[in-house]
Amino acid sequence: MGAMGMSLGGYTSVQWCATDPRVRACLIMDAPMSADVLARELSVPTLWLTRPASDMAAEGWSPTEVRHFDGTQRAAYESATAPGWYVMVDGLFHADLTDAPYGATDLSRIGMTSKNAGSEVHEILRRLSVDFFKRTLRGERCPSSLDEPPWPKVHVESRG
Repeated sequence: MGAMGMSLGGYTSVQWCATDPRVRACLIMDAPMSADVLARELSVPTLWLTRPASDMAAEGWSPTEVRHFDGTQRAAYESATAPGWYVMVDGLFHADLTDAPYGATDLSRIGMTSKNAGSEVHEILRRLSVDFFKRTLRGERCPSSLDEPPWPKVHVESRG
C-alpha cells in the first residue's frame, strides 16, 4: 500500500511510512519531518513534493519555520536508504497544494493561496503523484514526469 499526506497529514504519514513495513511508498506534501523519522532513515520509496524556501518566506513564514520545513525535508531525503524524489514547484503557497484554490477562489485576495494556483498546479500534482505510485507500487518503469517534468517551474532531484 502507499501513503500520502499534506502538511500535518504528511507529518503523520511519514511517521507511519517509517514504522510500518506494510507501507511500500510514501508521498509527502509540504510537511516537516520529525526527529524520529530523521533518526530512522526512510527505507521506503518516498516523494517529497514541496516548494522552494524562498517561496515559503515570500508567503510570510518566519525564518525559523522555513528552516525547519526546508531543512528537515532535505535531511530526510538525503538520508533515505530507498529511492527518493525531491520535487520543488516554484511559486506556490502552502494551501496551493490542497483543493483550497478550487473551493475558495477568493483565498488569493487575502494571501492564503498564490495567484499561480489553478488547473495547471492540480495537473502537476496529479501527474507527479500518479507517476510516483505507478513506479513504486506497480513497478512501471516507463518515462514519467519524475524523469523529465514537462513544466519549467517543476524541479526534480532523484536518488537511488
